[in-house]
Amino acid sequence: MSRSQGRFIVSALVFVLLAIVGHRLVINSQSGDKRIEELTKSAPVPVNKDGQEMNDFTRVKVRPDGKKAWEIVARKARYSMEDHLIIVDTPQFSFYPKDGDAFSLRSREARVLLTADKKEEVLRVELNGDLEMQIGDFVITTQEAIFDSEQNRISSQAAVQITGPDVNVAGKGYAVDVVNKSMTLDADVQTTLSRRES
Repeated sequence: MSRSQGRFIVSALVFVLLAIVGHRLVINSQSGDKRIEELTKSAPVPVNKDGQEMNDFTRVKVRPDGKKAWEIVARKARYSMEDHLIIVDTPQFSFYPKDGDAFSLRSREARVLLTADKKEEVLRVELNGDLEMQIGDFVITTQEAIFDSEQNRISSQAAVQITGPDVNVAGKGYAVDVVNKSMTLDADVQTTLSRRES
């Protein structure tokens, strides 16, 4: 074998080896890219810990006769699936008794607690901050109100002020029967009567 033939064979072997190594590198690279793509697809999507933001929030309870029993309306709310909780900003909470006129509550914030099942029915609504409630000719102001859905009752141990025609009443702790639209005060009741000028 001549020296030129030997060089040719060596060059050919080197070329073949480089081609094989290059082919394996391409295959390994493609496999790696494919694996990364698969891992990316299977990676869980991060969940917002603060919950789901909602605009123009409305929650309605309907009576068996098809009419509204109560309704919560707000521009913004945040829903936490894990806690079964809705936090509502500046809500209006309206009640629609079968007999009599509707009345409503307004507050700075409300926490709507839901049942843990799939239906997520409203258990309780906790309203806080600058609360105002109007029942007929009477305006009730306080800092807290808790609505119990099962008892159909609004109550709190907070201080309360009631203003009506020719009368002002202050007390601590109260309860409102939503069906009968009646109110009772628990303690420290002070009543001030005012005369109308003739």
